[in-house]
Amino acid sequence: MAIKIECSQCGFKNDLGRVFCTQCSQKLDMTRTTMADMDNRREFEFGKLFGRLLGWGLFLGVVALLGLSLWPAPPAEVLMDPAGFHSVPDKMVAVKNALAARQGVSVNFGEGEVNGYLVARAKSRKLASLTVNFRPGEFDLEARLDWRPPVTNLAWLARVYVPLNCGMTVTFEEARLVVKRAHLGHLPLIGPALPPVQAFYARIFNDLMAEKVLVLSLKRVTCDEAGIDVGFGK
Repeated sequence: MAIKIECSQCGFKNDLGRVFCTQCSQKLDMTRTTMADMDNRREFEFGKLFGRLLGWGLFLGVVALLGLSLWPAPPAEVLMDPAGFHSVPDKMVAVKNALAARQGVSVNFGEGEVNGYLVARAKSRKLASLTVNFRPGEFDLEARLDWRPPVTNLAWLARVYVPLNCGMTVTFEEARLVVKRAHLGHLPLIGPALPPVQAFYARIFNDLMAEKVLVLSLKRVTCDEAGIDVGFGK
């Protein structure tokens, strides 16, 4: 609503900017704006200020979320044994043979040998790194990838990459894998953000998850700082 100047003689409300009253030609007192118009102006100015503050708040919130997600978390100190590249697959073959003979079997995977095995898996999945850190009752999976923009004709842009790390903490409840928490960089992921993380790791281990004989035969899983002990049985 436009601000009006009320004529002191006839009361006509003139448009702001006029010097003489449109109705009676009386010289206008520029201070005689109506209270309703002043209230409307104050509400309008407050609305504009609130809108700007809200816009800046949303912008800063998005920047903060991007900053937390792109700020890589420091890598955990984990054991690494290159021999795991061979020992883990050998143990899995032994488990399959035992299950084929209808025998129960228990196998232990040390943290070092699992990480030695994951080095090769990271390369095959085009990841910069893939590690596991075992703790009592749970373990952390951490993957780092170097995201690059889509194919471009700009040579300098083709060399640009953004390092991203995505991790999740996993436990087992009655031999069922449960994701307790996850993160992207330093940004904690909760609720609806968890399924995409699970799907990301499912793609990394899709061949293992497709081993229905192993998955259906899983009976017991226990973790400690040294590694993980897994029991299979018919």
